[in-house]
Amino acid sequence: MLKFKAFTRIEANRQKLPYDITALDSWSATDGKLYFIVCWEKCHVGIYEFLTNVKSKEPINLLKTFRQITPKPITKVVVVPEWEIFVALSDGEVFVHSLNNGQLCDKLKNVKTLDFSLDLSKLKSKEDMAICASTKKKLVIVQYSKRHECFNNSAEWSDYLLPSPPKGVAWLGESIVTCTRKDQWYYEAVSLSDGQTREMFPAGSMKHDAVMVLLPTRELAVLVDNKMIVLNKNLDKTGDVIWNDSPIGLVYSEPYFVALLPNFTIEVRAREVPTLLQKIEVEKVKLIAGGGNFVFLTNNRDIFYLEPSPFEKQCDSLVEKMHHHLALVVAGLINEDQDRKNERRFSINESYAARLFVQHKFKECFDKYLSINSDPLKVIRLFPNLLTTRMKDLVKEPAYSTPLLTGIQADEARGGLIDYLNSLRQIVDLERLHAEKTAQLPPHWQLQNLDEIFSLLDTTLLKCYIQNNKTQLVGPFVRRRGKTLDLMESERQLKKAELTEELVQLYQSKGEHKKALDLLKNCHTNPPTPSLAGLKPSIKYLQLLGKESMDIILTYSKWILEDDPLAGLSIFTEDSDEVMELDRSKVVLHLENVSKKDPSIVQKYLEHLVGRWKEERPESHNKLVNIYISKLRIKLQDQSKGTKGEKPVRMIEERKVLIKFLEESQHYNAEKFIYTFHQPPLSKLFHERAILLGRLEKHEPALTIYAHILKDHKMALR
Repeated sequence: MLKFKAFTRIEANRQKLPYDITALDSWSATDGKLYFIVCWEKCHVGIYEFLTNVKSKEPINLLKTFRQITPKPITKVVVVPEWEIFVALSDGEVFVHSLNNGQLCDKLKNVKTLDFSLDLSKLKSKEDMAICASTKKKLVIVQYSKRHECFNNSAEWSDYLLPSPPKGVAWLGESIVTCTRKDQWYYEAVSLSDGQTREMFPAGSMKHDAVMVLLPTRELAVLVDNKMIVLNKNLDKTGDVIWNDSPIGLVYSEPYFVALLPNFTIEVRAREVPTLLQKIEVEKVKLIAGGGNFVFLTNNRDIFYLEPSPFEKQCDSLVEKMHHHLALVVAGLINEDQDRKNERRFSINESYAARLFVQHKFKECFDKYLSINSDPLKVIRLFPNLLTTRMKDLVKEPAYSTPLLTGIQADEARGGLIDYLNSLRQIVDLERLHAEKTAQLPPHWQLQNLDEIFSLLDTTLLKCYIQNNKTQLVGPFVRRRGKTLDLMESERQLKKAELTEELVQLYQSKGEHKKALDLLKNCHTNPPTPSLAGLKPSIKYLQLLGKESMDIILTYSKWILEDDPLAGLSIFTEDSDEVMELDRSKVVLHLENVSKKDPSIVQKYLEHLVGRWKEERPESHNKLVNIYISKLRIKLQDQSKGTKGEKPVRMIEERKVLIKFLEESQHYNAEKFIYTFHQPPLSKLFHERAILLGRLEKHEPALTIYAHILKDHKMALR
């Protein structure tokens, strides 16, 4: 049994009453006061007020007594406070009396009643109240008129035949639940809409009348020996409670079921907790009734009551005993402002989530943390090795000592955390988008900066992926979330896991390009993975940097150009916005400085600019003309060394390239080069001189060259 105190037993009447008590009921008034009605064997009725807020030895105050209101003692009484009446069963007759003065309003005639039940669900909307009276052979449903204060004999009565005299009757929605015997006792439900009888389940030994209690939730609790079954209005089972014996009386005092057992013991249980909550010894109690949160008990002539312990203490005790569901129900009963109520519920839920973690119910644990919007720092703190030292200092120790998880259990726990972190990040992200890039973070979170929150979530996710060996997810994750990752912590984790490619991606996303390029350079000859082999990874990285990183590009392209000039050239010739926007003058100067191994690299770069990218800057065109002229001059000098006398210059390849460029390009400075062709060994290149003269609009000397020296009449006419 759980050591828990829901109620305290108090003897309310120290003087024995003059007569034996035969029936008892209690109710709460609209003003919050509690009352109960006591019926005695001499057919007397007493109305008592229960002073709940008065610290007195005699909290029960007798208000009025009605003497000999029925011919025989009352065996059942039900108060209808809304109509200020009470309905009593005495010697097989049903009486309705005024609650104010005890006067008889009416009695049900010609019906020998075993038991009755009232339909109290529609009192506020109807002038009539339905009463079901059970007889030996049938159920009889009649209407009692509030206006006329009598049974409405003009209305048609409804009769439902029964196989045997019933033991008990109760109204549940549009059905009447009763207990009858065929080959054994069964609970049955009679539908009021079509009169059909539905046999539900065996009722057990039925040593006494059936005990049925209508709950505030419009559910019905029925007893089958020592088992209590709860039915909803559709007659579906919604819960059960097991007692140590078959109760002879039962009441519901939210949130507890209080049962009177044959051995004069009171047991307190709840649907949310499978174990016995409290056991109270009483003295030959035979009647039990509930009013508000109190429970009233009587033996023959004494009245006792069970006073609920302060709900705050109950709540704390239930949390301590790990009964969080019941603690939440009790918390709802505490009279406090809404903010304090929310804080209490939040604390209970956090304690419950931590308990689920200890029980290795990881999915339920993290679903609970997510549903209550718990501080992610506290949640991640369940894994001591996932928080940085600074983050650990921000949060207190968790309420429960977390178990040391290893192997599959550790993987499952981190898997649950991964789902939690991803879900939480989506929620925060959506809130930020809806609030125009700002998010209102919960005030109980230690971190109130959105960037810090994202860094915490994403860095923890990275650690979980690595520790759970989900390395296939690390690369895409770093590329997608790299900007929010904590650099030092993520760097340490990736190095430890030897995830070099992912480390490069981290550096790239954080703008640590020098670290990334140094790492790629070190890997190109001894790569940890094939994807990092050779020059290509470094080249591709440099191509993506853009003009803002021009100095880094020039610095880290040097070793590549020296190693493989043609491959290195591709750093500056990739057809991408980042490469095409680079400062081309700086590139040319850089290539000139590092192209000792292959001087033609500058020419190839300029030809790429002019030919593919349609470069129009005169500087590039002039530079390319100079290169062509320089190469041609060297060629002609070599050629002249092997010949004697004045021989015409052959149309070698270098000359063809120059002539073609001079004819097609419109962006070089012709004046800059015209005098170059007056000096040997270029002085005999009349075709090139004529093109330049034509570009300078010096047509007469150009025509003279075409017509008289080159004897090219087509060019002259053109």
